[in-house]
Amino acid sequence: MRSLLALAGLLIPFAVVPAAGATTAPITVPGARAVTLGWSSKIDVTIDATSPVTQVTVALRSDGTATPYATLTQFTRISGSDTAGTWESTSAADLPLTPVIDLDVSVADQAGDQVTLPAAGTIRAHVPTRFDSFSVTPTTIGVDRTPPAFSGRLVYTDAQGQTQPAAGMTVRVTDDGGHKTETTTSSDGSFSGTAPAENAPTDYWATAVAQGGLTASRTARIPVTVDRFPSRIIGLTLDPAQPHLNQSVTISGTLEYQDANGAWHPAPSTAVSALADGAPPNSNLRLWARTGNDGTFDMTQDFVPADGTWTIAHDPTLENGGLPSRAFDPYAASQSTVTVADPAHLTSQTKLSITPASDYCYYTGMRQPVALEGLLSGVQWGEPITLQFSPDGTTWSDTPYHGTTDQAIAQAENGYADYRIPVVVTQSGWWRASYAGSAHATPSVSSPFLIRLGPEFTVKLTVGSGQSHPVPGGRISFDGTAVQCIGSGYNAPPGGDPADLQYSPDGKSWKTVVKDRFYNAGNFYFSARTLGTGYWRAYVPRYKTYSPAIRVTVKRTSRITGAAVNPNPVRRGHPVRLRGVLQGTHTGWYGLSGATVQVWFRAKGTQTAILLGTARTDGSGRFAFTTTAHHTGAYWFSYAGSRLYWPTTGHAVTETVK
Repeated sequence: MRSLLALAGLLIPFAVVPAAGATTAPITVPGARAVTLGWSSKIDVTIDATSPVTQVTVALRSDGTATPYATLTQFTRISGSDTAGTWESTSAADLPLTPVIDLDVSVADQAGDQVTLPAAGTIRAHVPTRFDSFSVTPTTIGVDRTPPAFSGRLVYTDAQGQTQPAAGMTVRVTDDGGHKTETTTSSDGSFSGTAPAENAPTDYWATAVAQGGLTASRTARIPVTVDRFPSRIIGLTLDPAQPHLNQSVTISGTLEYQDANGAWHPAPSTAVSALADGAPPNSNLRLWARTGNDGTFDMTQDFVPADGTWTIAHDPTLENGGLPSRAFDPYAASQSTVTVADPAHLTSQTKLSITPASDYCYYTGMRQPVALEGLLSGVQWGEPITLQFSPDGTTWSDTPYHGTTDQAIAQAENGYADYRIPVVVTQSGWWRASYAGSAHATPSVSSPFLIRLGPEFTVKLTVGSGQSHPVPGGRISFDGTAVQCIGSGYNAPPGGDPADLQYSPDGKSWKTVVKDRFYNAGNFYFSARTLGTGYWRAYVPRYKTYSPAIRVTVKRTSRITGAAVNPNPVRRGHPVRLRGVLQGTHTGWYGLSGATVQVWFRAKGTQTAILLGTARTDGSGRFAFTTTAHHTGAYWFSYAGSRLYWPTTGHAVTETVK
């Protein structure tokens, strides 16, 4: 069985140059190669001839020498035809351990043509190497980050089956980060050195570089672990220093690590957490932060639910947010504690929230009213909540919608109480919740949010960009969207749902022109042939809803050609004559007669365009205009269009005035 490895470095494609006066070489040899690796191999030759091949000969010689050391004359075709295919020697040739073996190929065919090609192919690395040993020591890198040492031995098997050292070979030791260390094997095939230093666990492996007839080879991977630096959390502070119940508090501190010399340094960009004690209502209350470049961090809890001890910790197995770490954290685990107390029992600072946090929609006839709900901090239960409305988000007034904070939720959360107030929407506008406060709690209002009053289903259609001048028989594209109001937001048809494009010349009688599908949720695209000036709309079967119709004007294209000014250059104060041709297109370009063309001029060095006058086209679309030259500048013509033709502007012509 032929080894696939034999393909590496064995072929140089070669073609015979035709003789003088010939147009095609009668015989070409794209290449010759050894079939297998090792100390001997059969030889394959690829041939392309104009007549059946009758003889193939391959002479093998060391590169740089003139005399072959072996010649093969017996070949059998193994693929293709008698004129184009691959021929293989019936016996194998010895392959000595030299850097390059040239394959000189001679081919003869039935027509009497014969060609000899020196070095039609080459054999390079063909004797396999292997690593007799490879090790990395130690397999754990300490906090001093001293790189490990490596050693090993590279060998090969000679033609007599004996193991021999692969001396003078280049060996590369590589890690997962792509860092490399190179060394050279000694006379006994051994090698050693220092591996690249790493700050994270990695694998090391050795690779031999092919040279001198020996092939490349590679070792298995050796995993190496890395010790984490000791760490500590210091300088913990609270802001305010003594937060009271339901007040916001910020916990700050610094995470440091200790190097191999005992010195402490900031631990940058590292996750830390703050975990409240496990007693209710602090249960499961946890904050996360990431240190800055100076190792400092701060975490804010909006409302302190109760007194307690917080544990500030660094866990190298977790990222910011509590997810498992995806990258190696070089700092070992550490923790510290801080007490969050409420000694003064001051008046509670309240904060009122409302959901949804994003915009709502509402349509007449909705089966369920919108339920506005939220949390009021700093209270227990039974506190009155009033909903306020503003049409523009600036001027607010109370509405008839009221509610009170719920007892069950307040008891469960100790200082948080929720409310839920159904609302029937009669106009678009902004809503917010308001709490008037009490003797023990401050007033507060929630952030506002918008509820839009509109149809249940909305379908929109727009003409695609860059299509300002549709022409008869051309193409026009449309983009469209479709959504359904569901109260808590908008739904959209899934990708693959059907959508139709319809056309009407008068906006009354419609026909479906294109049937297509949404290419993703809520979005569709149509492309259609222009059908003349008229109206287009989209229809969404899922919603049984049409988009508003849009009117598209279709006209023919016009252009101005042959713009010229004469004489050019011209003396100041002398007359100049401008001329050009206005054309329109239908099945071809033709002159537009009786049309008005505007003549414009802009002096050199200015930005002001001056309308000099107008010219009228003759029966072939030609027009002319005479003016007096005063300044060097540019003349051009424009056409405002008509009922049948789009407007156009011609190219500017520069006039030099002396």
